[in-house]
Amino acid sequence: MDPFWIQVALSFVVGGCWIAATATIAELQGSTVGGLLGGLPSTLVVALLFIGWTQGVDATHATTTALPVAFAANALFMLGYAAVARHGLPAGLAAAIGLWLATQGSLVGLGAPSYPVALALWLVALVGTYMLMDRLLQLPTAQATRPALTPGRLAMRAVLAGMVISLAVILTRWGGAVLGAVMAAFPAVYLSSLVITARSSGIAFSRALTLPLMLSGVFNCVIYATVFRLTVHGLGLLGATGVAYVAALASAMLVLLVLRQRAANQVELT
Repeated sequence: MDPFWIQVALSFVVGGCWIAATATIAELQGSTVGGLLGGLPSTLVVALLFIGWTQGVDATHATTTALPVAFAANALFMLGYAAVARHGLPAGLAAAIGLWLATQGSLVGLGAPSYPVALALWLVALVGTYMLMDRLLQLPTAQATRPALTPGRLAMRAVLAGMVISLAVILTRWGGAVLGAVMAAFPAVYLSSLVITARSSGIAFSRALTLPLMLSGVFNCVIYATVFRLTVHGLGLLGATGVAYVAALASAMLVLLVLRQRAANQVELT
């Protein structure tokens, strides 16, 4: 069998189960924990592994060049949803996807900058988006809910999420290094998680999930990509994947501290 279709199948199963689980945990444990878990590298790990497997280490290294800017666009995706979703789920998704397409279209059209420049642009987008979501939109920290969870509903969540991730993986194959980076950073976790939580726990809960999801996903995934880029030629695909994921878990602990402090500050102000 063509290894590419193995990648698609694994993306559907692993990605779908991961997103269904994190969306459910978010509802049961609150937006901080759910957002943190949902932002850990998932689609990115699968995409880089299989790009390296099917196209070689040099190809997967080249793909990482555009990843910081691609994830900066994901920050704008979450900002668009958080700002507009109060007018309804379709409006929020339209704003999010529109911002994402405009930013990623510019990246594909202009090409990837050097990695240091890409990191600088990523940092500006990360900090700027966080400040706008925290200070201007004043998004709350949502507490746990108790949705009615049945085996059928959990299965539908996994199928929906798996379909979104599989589409991203399929589009990656024909796009080259820059479009490969765009699709490796495709906000499949964000899109699926927001739709699932909005439908089951309400728009307010899904809006509250945007800030922890954005901070965790945009920060942890670029830490992962950077460590992977620096180590893949020396350690190989599997070694670089392991080291990069350890680095992402370490960065997730920093994100958790920030989110917990933010939640504590909100409690003090109420």
